[in-house]
Amino acid sequence: MPDPVHAVLTGDVLRSGKLPPGALDRLFEVMEAAVADLAKWDPAPRTTPLSRVRGDGWQLGLGDPLYAVRAAFYIRARLTAVDRDFRTRIVIATGHFEPWDGADVARTGGDLIRAAGTRLDKMRRRPWLDMLRADDSDPALTSAAMALADGVSQRWTQAQARVLCHSLQPDAPDHATIAERMSPPVRQQAVTAHLVRAEFEAMEHLLRAIEQRDSIVK
Repeated sequence: MPDPVHAVLTGDVLRSGKLPPGALDRLFEVMEAAVADLAKWDPAPRTTPLSRVRGDGWQLGLGDPLYAVRAAFYIRARLTAVDRDFRTRIVIATGHFEPWDGADVARTGGDLIRAAGTRLDKMRRRPWLDMLRADDSDPALTSAAMALADGVSQRWTQAQARVLCHSLQPDAPDHATIAERMSPPVRQQAVTAHLVRAEFEAMEHLLRAIEQRDSIVK
């Protein structure tokens, strides 16, 4: 029986036509590696393979919406860590969708998926991130929170993003451990300084509030 999908991230690459030759393929390689790393989280969200759509578009399905927003910002951090020109718009949709058939999440149907695609098409200027929830009692507030977080993430430097790739994980290690895992290793004070400048404490507060609200849809 096909697995249920409870969250779908829909996105496309910003200014893909202005990227140098080979850069778009490299960007998708980074995204695929980021999605593979989601399986190492504890607890690990069940994900579909990353589906590339119409050249510079993409979709990713998650079996549990709990870490959908965190996954979106983790993907953004992974891209920024490699190249600040690697940018993507993202619409996060959570609800109960038609079952994923195991081959291509782009085949997952439903009104919310179509609404996410429509919302993405209407993103002509910042913010480049939004969230649609099937049972949202205050969608304007949700969109406002996503807009603020998007603004923070757009200012991340490469050095900050490299640290955030560790800190955004739900089971993130402490600053000393992150410092040791960096390549090359850095001082603990450098990790702390990067996280302060990246407004990580505010971002983590938002993520934990969303995750406390969003339990799996049965």
